[in-house]
Amino acid sequence: MRSHRLVLCPLLLLALASCKNPRQTGPSSVVARAGSTVLTIDELRAELSVESSASRRRFGTTADAQKRYVTELIKSRLLLAEARRRGLDRRPEIQRRIRQIVVAELFNHVRSEVGPRDITDDHVRTYYEAHRQDYGRPRLVRASEIVVATRQEAMDLWNRLRSATPAAMARTQLSQLARQKSMDPRGRLTGGDLGFFDISGNTVPAVVATRAHGIADVGQCLKPFAVDGRWHVVMKTGERPEVVRGLDQVSAAIRARLLMERRNAAIDQLVKRLLDRDAVVIDASNLARAATP
Repeated sequence: MRSHRLVLCPLLLLALASCKNPRQTGPSSVVARAGSTVLTIDELRAELSVESSASRRRFGTTADAQKRYVTELIKSRLLLAEARRRGLDRRPEIQRRIRQIVVAELFNHVRSEVGPRDITDDHVRTYYEAHRQDYGRPRLVRASEIVVATRQEAMDLWNRLRSATPAAMARTQLSQLARQKSMDPRGRLTGGDLGFFDISGNTVPAVVATRAHGIADVGQCLKPFAVDGRWHVVMKTGERPEVVRGLDQVSAAIRARLLMERRNAAIDQLVKRLLDRDAVVIDASNLARAATP
């Protein structure tokens, strides 16, 4: 019978667009049928609505393209019906995957309720002021040092390094002397190199950081000073200036971060509201029974 054939003409798109009642379910709304499996105008509309714009354009090109698309939809429904007949939809792993998909879709829906317009310029500015340190870099100094036991030994090394020229030779000499004479095991391995550090002293002793940041020129060797009974001879070997990124440079990144945080907070609030409404009650004895093989 003709009613069992998959028929779709180009005029169907016009029919979809001009249909007054989007809930048609009568025989006149059936686009295609295979046995008891049918595809209605509303269902075809729904399928097309989630397709990409490119797929929708391909659908409307020719009658053959439309028929192929509808045939694939019917085939997928026939396969789904067969899977259900075999009870595959009742398998625990399938049910879990369905739950995961639905919950993920719920999360996406909740996130979509918070939009870019919810993040104002004031929000961005307030966050920037509270996190300025995250959007810049302090002045960094690189230095090398030799650590010795006595002031006299430190002064001898200092005078020796001061007399070395050019500055590059002094740095090479300090590295060699640090490997030979430094009491600091790390300094013996690195030739006294402390790397780059800021004035806070997070990676080197605070006194060393402060003194090194006070040295004016690269290649200049600071007069020896004592820290915890040991004497330090410190030379400045490099510098990186402070970097400050203005609000206009980072506002887009801050806005994106705040939007993500707001959306995640919306999910957390939803979960909390659900748990406040329906508290979790666990039966310990039944839990133990279930956990026993």
